[in-house]
Amino acid sequence: MAKRDVQIGDAVEASTYKVVTGCGPVYVTVNYTTDTLQGQDGNPDPDRVIKHPVRILGKMGKAGGCAASQIEAVTSLVSVALSHGAPLDEIAAKLGGIRCHNAVQHTHYEVRSCADAMWIAIRRFLGLGVPKRASPNGDRAPDAGSCPECEVAMIEDDEGSRSCPSCGHTE
Repeated sequence: MAKRDVQIGDAVEASTYKVVTGCGPVYVTVNYTTDTLQGQDGNPDPDRVIKHPVRILGKMGKAGGCAASQIEAVTSLVSVALSHGAPLDEIAAKLGGIRCHNAVQHTHYEVRSCADAMWIAIRRFLGLGVPKRASPNGDRAPDAGSCPECEVAMIEDDEGSRSCPSCGHTE
């Protein structure tokens, strides 16, 4: 595959996602450029924005270690693949389901590894949400007050609004 000419410009936008793994939190940042499509009136329509991912960065919540080095390696390879025109959803699909010895069960889904956490974060960026996986003990209802988006944390009151400390969902 030939390298495509990715026009990044002076600044890119970014979205960062936190996914809690058995080794601690993983933070995945997707850098992207945007194109705003025209509406029927010929003017830019702010509701019709296309995001073009150009780079993925990953960081373990704690410094160093094997997991942190693997996250850096995988996100570097994903970024190279993006620079060669590989679709992010196809790249992410290869990360989903990879299992390590330190999986963690959340209310409706399991984070099976750090690679799996990167897949979950990329699914969020793509607007696909958190995958619903049955737990080994069967799927159970979310806890009252848990975040409807990530189901990882409890919604907290914060100066008149309610938000999730894990994924940032607000109500």
